[in-house]
Amino acid sequence: MYYLFRVIIILLAGLIIFPVLLLTGVLRVGKSTNPDKPNIQKISGWAIFTALITCFGAAAFVPYEEHFMTFSTIEDSFRYSAVPSDKLYLREYGDCAFAASCDGKIHTLNIRNGGYGICDAYSATHCYTRTSGKADEKISCIAVTNTQANKTFYLILITSRNPDNTENEITVNGEKPTYITTLQKSQNKPSLFFPVDHYYIEKDGCADKKLIIDMHGKQVIFQ
Repeated sequence: MYYLFRVIIILLAGLIIFPVLLLTGVLRVGKSTNPDKPNIQKISGWAIFTALITCFGAAAFVPYEEHFMTFSTIEDSFRYSAVPSDKLYLREYGDCAFAASCDGKIHTLNIRNGGYGICDAYSATHCYTRTSGKADEKISCIAVTNTQANKTFYLILITSRNPDNTENEITVNGEKPTYITTLQKSQNKPSLFFPVDHYYIEKDGCADKKLIIDMHGKQVIFQ
């Protein structure tokens, strides 16, 4: 439904703009009969037509129905946007919600008037990479900011557990994250060979430019 609606918008934009440009004389289809005047008007007309179609096409992929559509459940919002809604860790606030999936993706949507808005209508993603410190390939982090609610959800994944099967003791910028769960390889994609611990931290404001993750006294810096 989400993509079908946008294809219809693009087609309608083309059907409206093309006749208007023809009727106003901006767009000329035939060849110029005046040898002293090359087809400058025709070329510029096609350029304008192409630019307008590009603008309308880009606008068609912006979920502007966020301003007038609400859904009774988060699952309905995900279904409309063609986002898989299985295996999600959900955090709801008064004005927005975050849903983290087991494959490390995070989605956000607004909450208003007892309903849920379009998935990822106000979403900004920050993927952190290591810049210094001891390289530990078992740690990764992603953050998603709801730009309208001005809240950020950090998801930290650690692909190992301690020998005694206890939780990893970690801090993120000096703050202890909340442990969500551990996914075994049988619970996720076949490419997952080791258990993955999931943690999260939630903060107000945009995503931090730098994260310092301390695990068992070893620091890894992400930016």
